Amino acid sequence: MDKLFFPPLKAFCNKLNINESDFLDASLEEKKVVISLKLLKALLLAAISDLQIDPHQYAEENPDVAQALQDRPSGEYAHHFRQAGYFEGRPMPLEFDPEFYIAQYPDIAIAVKLHSLNARSHYVNAGIYEQRTPSALAQEEVEYWSSKL
Repeated sequence: MDKLFFPPLKAFCNKLNINESDFLDASLEEKKVVISLKLLKALLLAAISDLQIDPHQYAEENPDVAQALQDRPSGEYAHHFRQAGYFEGRPMPLEFDPEFYIAQYPDIAIAVKLHSLNARSHYVNAGIYEQRTPSALAQEEVEYWSSKL
């Protein structure tokens, strides 16, 4: 869903005691700023507000959530993840393509072939933190965020 409002850059700059022109100066890209946890959480919520999640995967990996939301529409799972699950560090219920993942990462293919590893389990427990891509559709976004983190 398209957002109907987002604060202007000047509002963020005022809050963070930085200049708007800092964003145009490439030499300042690594400049550190202090940000309150409240503001960071709000920015993260805005960033994940339209994140596509797999409600079935979320329910499967989080039986406590599945039990609490058992007779609710699947949209409730997305809401729970965005409001609580993300901040609780629950596995991200993103679209995952095991064939793509195995083809993309030969080390994972070998481990899966030797039956010592499940591709999805690897992604959830390690691959996501190694900036590995869960599906072809997500490749561009993973590359973008990998260059920023």
